[in-house]
Amino acid sequence: MITLWWVLGGCPAPTGGGLGPEVTDGGGADGGGADGGGADGGGADGGGADDTGAGTDGGGTSTGGVCAETWPEGEDWSVRGPFLPGTRVHLGSLDYGGQPLPFYVRLTYPATAEGVGTPVDPSGGPYPLLIFEHAYGASPEQYDWFVQDLASRGWIVAAPEHDASKWNATEGGFWDSHAWLAEQTLELLIAWAAEPGGEWAGTLDLDRIALGGHSHGGGSVLRLAQSWRPMDPEGPYQVSALALLATRPDMTEEFDRYAEVYDGLPPLLHLVGGAEHGNDLAHGQTIAFPEHGGLPTGVLYVEGADHYSWTDDVETPYAIVLREDVLAIAQPALISFLAHTMEGLAHGRDPWRGDVVPPWSDGIPLRGQWRDGSARVIDSFREGDEGTDASRSHEGFDTVEERWAFDEARSLYSTTWALELAWTDNAAEVRWDLGEIDLTGSPVLSLRLLALHDDPLNPRSMPLDMEIEVADSDGDIGAWALSDSPQGGLRPTPYWYHETPPKSVFETWRIKNELDLSRIAQLRIRPVSSTGRVLLDDLEWSEGLGCW
Repeated sequence: MITLWWVLGGCPAPTGGGLGPEVTDGGGADGGGADGGGADGGGADGGGADDTGAGTDGGGTSTGGVCAETWPEGEDWSVRGPFLPGTRVHLGSLDYGGQPLPFYVRLTYPATAEGVGTPVDPSGGPYPLLIFEHAYGASPEQYDWFVQDLASRGWIVAAPEHDASKWNATEGGFWDSHAWLAEQTLELLIAWAAEPGGEWAGTLDLDRIALGGHSHGGGSVLRLAQSWRPMDPEGPYQVSALALLATRPDMTEEFDRYAEVYDGLPPLLHLVGGAEHGNDLAHGQTIAFPEHGGLPTGVLYVEGADHYSWTDDVETPYAIVLREDVLAIAQPALISFLAHTMEGLAHGRDPWRGDVVPPWSDGIPLRGQWRDGSARVIDSFREGDEGTDASRSHEGFDTVEERWAFDEARSLYSTTWALELAWTDNAAEVRWDLGEIDLTGSPVLSLRLLALHDDPLNPRSMPLDMEIEVADSDGDIGAWALSDSPQGGLRPTPYWYHETPPKSVFETWRIKNELDLSRIAQLRIRPVSSTGRVLLDDLEWSEGLGCW
């Protein structure tokens, strides 16, 4: 699957871990077992930019090109903030259904001095809170690569340990017990913060709570989010954002229920790797559940990252890139996302939008999708839906069909409506007549394409190419082929070969064009490849912030 972003207006050229052994009030615990979770990410060409346009049609000129080649000047999310991170461990016990279980919580927080067991710094409180659940085969100590830096930026991070030999054997399964454990972690902190004159008094901001997790831990907080606001209006707490790493959803096998179960999720960011093998996430849940997240929602694939590349030192048997390179991408992505969604910092979007390769990615290709709250829908691909900007027509295609994209028989797990386009002659087009709409406030064109590369119409030896054209009322036109972009046309993700038919995956870029944004009249999509079959969805305009 591929997500495209274009900026229609002219863009100005932009310029330019962990602590030592911990003090505990009891013994530690460490998760065991193997998780088997994963993700369905994939490769990209990454890299540079191209200022050339493609195609002309009728009146006017065609200009185009990638919006920016260089990363902008701005905040460096990879460096620590103004606070000193402190760390400590709480060890107690909990009764779960009559079964006594260990209650181990690792806390990282703004402190009066950096180190282990140092006092909480009350000067910047109340602080937002992240409750983070680790993966199988990992432990809370495996995530210092971002936890320490997040605390330095004024966050409290509480990471419960779910011991595999105890918590995972609970009646009803680990999804429910681990979600309950995360809620108990919050209630522990609430009790501390309520102690008059206590160390934690005034430090906790209950209006800014985020949930996060890795693999099964991500699925556990997905389960918890379903019982909190906004998903459950009667829930005891409000979750404002989800920060997820290679997450295995709690609805592991019931793909067709995703639209029902995950409807109303809060804003989320999901980071996943391309080098995942032999697991159910390769079948597409990574794509399916974020589609129901609140806005903004982002998905970022890192080429060559293994399921455990998101930890400090758990073995990564399938990784084809260095762990430190993966974490150099993930750390600013997570921290900036939380700054954007929880603290309202607009520039927090920069590192994970995916339209410009950040300098600290060290050339590792990234693919991403991003859905913005400013979106104006062009086409929802369901007849009679309100809010669409355009009327659609087509010619020359063998198939043009609005359809529910989920189709387990074809290994399609996208729970959205889409438009299926198939052709055996590339003299075809689908067009949207927009009238004359003003896009000066929303110049970014976003669309998503999915191609199954085992389909006989789709080329196996070369990328599948299409052209997108936008025209204003004066007849000036901008047209771009997918192949002109840094990542090229739609092509299969090699890591999916082991489990499912090879597919294209999310990618994001933005391309500029000199058009009169106040009078945009038409959008067209044409095939370039001689044959092909794709699913098209998420066709919309959004505001964007120029070129970064």
